[in-house]
Amino acid sequence: MFCDGAKSIADEKTMTDRHRQQSFVDDKRKHIHVQRKTLKRQAQTAVSELYADTVNDEFKARESEWWI
Repeated sequence: MFCDGAKSIADEKTMTDRHRQQSFVDDKRKHIHVQRKTLKRQAQTAVSELYADTVNDEFKARESEWWI
């Protein structure tokens, strides 16, 4: 009977440890997902700004040619 109680406690501890580990893994996955979304958004913003700067520079170059 004592063995059954000890086994029950050990099983419960194992399940608690597994749950804790799974929660940790889930938190890490969520953190990585958020980081990837943030990096993707930052990359898209950087590309958009670079494109806008390039278009603006080309427009200014053509505008200066028109005035010559």
